[in-house]
Amino acid sequence: MGGVINGALAQNDIIMRFKILFLVMMVIGVASCKSVDAPMDVTVGEKVAATVNVTIPEDSRAASGEGFDLSTLEQEDSEYEMRFILEVYYGNERSSRQVKYVSVPTAAFDIRLVPERDYRLAVWADIVAKVDNRDVADDYDRYYETSSSLKSVSIIESEWRCDALDCDAYTGNADIKNFSSASPINVLLKRPFAMLRVVATDYSSVVGNVNKLSVTYNDVYTAFNACSGEVVENSNKEHEKFVISSEYNDVEGETTLFTDYIFAPESDTPLNFSFSAYDGEDNLIKQNNFGSGVTIKRNTLTTIKGALFSQN
Repeated sequence: MGGVINGALAQNDIIMRFKILFLVMMVIGVASCKSVDAPMDVTVGEKVAATVNVTIPEDSRAASGEGFDLSTLEQEDSEYEMRFILEVYYGNERSSRQVKYVSVPTAAFDIRLVPERDYRLAVWADIVAKVDNRDVADDYDRYYETSSSLKSVSIIESEWRCDALDCDAYTGNADIKNFSSASPINVLLKRPFAMLRVVATDYSSVVGNVNKLSVTYNDVYTAFNACSGEVVENSNKEHEKFVISSEYNDVEGETTLFTDYIFAPESDTPLNFSFSAYDGEDNLIKQNNFGSGVTIKRNTLTTIKGALFSQN
């Protein structure tokens, strides 16, 4: 009898130990499961359609007092059209870019954005030669390099021209906070540069002798960040000899020697430059230096007028 009892006790002990071991393994298994990252179903949000309306207001076009006449774009025989570029930024990354060519100073872009996100829009608009049946994919830069990003729109030095009103351009940006398709998106543009106009009141006294000019700027901005709205990169620039044009003379006895667009901040900034006058055989007649007293400001016309040839 005693052997049977002892055997039963041993068997019960084995069963009990097995149960304890099984429970320990279950606990370990549960702990292991909790330490494993299970896949989660995360929905960020579906993109929805929105329209961005880009406009160059009348008062912005007239703010400089001079510039390319945008109304001529709509003429049937116009050689030019507007190129509008829109870039959409989410954070610091560009999420999309679109280009449109139109014959009016306004454009509409269809975009897709995720609701409740913040975006920044950057727009650049310039004048380009009209091309029939243009393929938008064949986008090209004329006076300003834009292909890499609107964060650095730079002057194409080989094409940069003085006294070329079709170098005119406009820019603007806008922040979209907590995007909702119910809210309209409008971006108003203005010039990113100042306009300089130099007028001689004594040109008639030397007419026939003066034929060409060259212009040199000391330390001017040569690029613009359309996303932040700030000027970037400055250096010395020079316009090689060009023929004087009297196309823009409005007052009898006054001759506009040249006009130029110069990237500028929104506040008054000193401008140091000089111009040299030459005869038809490229002999130097007169050099004028402007080292003080001249300031420029974005989207504003600065006019220098005087007896520039007869004064020392």
